[in-house]
Amino acid sequence: MFENEPGVLFDSKIYPHVPSEFARKNLFFAHIGGSYHCTPPYRVQRDYLESFIIFLVTDGLLAVDYRDEQLEARPGQIVLLDCKHPQAYWMVKSGRFKWFHFSGNASQAYLDLVYSSRGIVIDVARPERIDPIMNEILQMMAQDRVDEHQTSSLIHQIFAEILSSPDASNHILDPMIRSAIQFIDLHIQDSISLDQIAASVNLSPFYFLRLFKKHMDTTPHEYLTQARLKQAMHLLRQTRLSLDNIADHCGFNSATHFIRSFRQHLNMTPGQYRQLKF
Repeated sequence: MFENEPGVLFDSKIYPHVPSEFARKNLFFAHIGGSYHCTPPYRVQRDYLESFIIFLVTDGLLAVDYRDEQLEARPGQIVLLDCKHPQAYWMVKSGRFKWFHFSGNASQAYLDLVYSSRGIVIDVARPERIDPIMNEILQMMAQDRVDEHQTSSLIHQIFAEILSSPDASNHILDPMIRSAIQFIDLHIQDSISLDQIAASVNLSPFYFLRLFKKHMDTTPHEYLTQARLKQAMHLLRQTRLSLDNIADHCGFNSATHFIRSFRQHLNMTPGQYRQLKF
């Protein structure tokens, strides 16, 4: 069964699926997956595949060579790879992992977000939630009874679990990030830069940006914009201030900048929002 894959042991399973046209155009979808029991010399090396792959390591040690990084994944850790980039992975020590190739929907955007905040080998806040989700997807594929809408929802759940930080789940932020947020909130009206925010917590801009994205799943600039817009939304509903005054009060360069940012994030103008009845 696995004669083309040395090191894949006899009790390993592999399940193919051919996604529908609707799934390919509109959903996350898995097109092949399985549960592998492997031992050295198991190794996969490829230059390009129009797909993404996720692993959940349950036993042993999986090594990964990807994007100029060499990493190891241990039980309970997840590996996410964009197979359009050269990659290699192999068993350092005999073990087991669950996996599936997937694509569709917002796969690329999610992969990029995960890489920017979590990296390639990922510790998740609640690893006990990932295993049953993987099992449900693989069971549907094994029985050839794939509910594509459910599969898409389950893949989305995996991304949600990956991107849920331990800090967010415990309502505790890194003290540096908490201090930075306080600084931002106090300076919503001001024109502040990344350098200034990083300096407020005595960190380099580069390190601070990575730390902020890791804990907040967004950039300091986007957080500041969202904070300004939330304050503007309160003022639009609770005061009769002009758009110029609200823009100035919330730190936008001009009413034009305020209106453009409001429309970009909320798909309506400040005037339309002010007139909405809830």
